Amino acid sequence: MNKFIFAAASLALLGCESVPVPAPTAVAEQPTPAANIEPNSGMNRESISAIMGIENKIVVFFVAANADPAQLAAAPAKLCASRGLRLVSAEIKDLEHPASMPGIRKLVATCR
Repeated sequence: MNKFIFAAASLALLGCESVPVPAPTAVAEQPTPAANIEPNSGMNRESISAIMGIENKIVVFFVAANADPAQLAAAPAKLCASRGLRLVSAEIKDLEHPASMPGIRKLVATCR
């Protein structure tokens, strides 16, 4: 059976004409996200310790000293949008036990 299919395909290809391929045209180069940017939050990867989602909340644990303030401000809306949701509220909090992970804070975004 396989030999028959191969033979039929070979015969079909013999009847094909070669079609000239058009020369490639110049395409505007699209900007690519920087390799060090986490795509869902828009934050530098070196500032993120972890990202987790719990029900309608997204929590980002980040190194406060490495976090860019503009990226941090934009992150809640980007995180919600990455899940097809809209931002309801966001806040930056200290950890309950800051001595366990010095320099780490958390961003809590609530989405709907």
